[in-house]
Amino acid sequence: AALPFPAGTRYLEIGCGFGFSLDFVARHHRAEVMGIDPSGMAAEGSRRLGLAIVGDYFGPALRSRVGPRDVVYCSELIEHVGDPAQLLTDIAAVLAPGGILVLTTPAMEAISPETPAGALLPALSPGSHLILYSAGSLDLLLRRHGFTEIRIVRDAHTLVAHASRGAALPPWREAIAADALIDYLATRYAASA
Repeated sequence: AALPFPAGTRYLEIGCGFGFSLDFVARHHRAEVMGIDPSGMAAEGSRRLGLAIVGDYFGPALRSRVGPRDVVYCSELIEHVGDPAQLLTDIAAVLAPGGILVLTTPAMEAISPETPAGALLPALSPGSHLILYSAGSLDLLLRRHGFTEIRIVRDAHTLVAHASRGAALPPWREAIAADALIDYLATRYAASA
């Protein structure tokens, strides 16, 4: 949400859950949003928030339905995927020229004997996380799939990556303005039953 992009930006979130971030991006940035998530939680979010969320797994069969997207967002998803190469191939296929992939994943560098248990267990998530990434391994994976402009920032126990296939990346902003988030929450709260 901290990315500066113009109204009408075509935004896709893979693994969107209930859809709160989709809703925020639609309202705050006036973006055209679509989510993909096979969970019941996503179906409920689609209904309650009035969002376009496809209840399926993202893959080759959905690429034509998704169409070109200016921003693709995957938060805490790639570590659950058994074939990250296929995921990145599918993302590259729907990314519009000049488009940006934003992804977050636990930082392998944050895993050490000194890591507090409260941070260690969610990062490792035995049985749930299949692959953990360091900044270097994530950079290599992205480059192998045609992403040439890459910025990876470690934020505590998380890696945040911005990547494009040749387009310049927008300036890094640490966070959105608190007022924007507060206004969004107040507006959505007032509109909810």
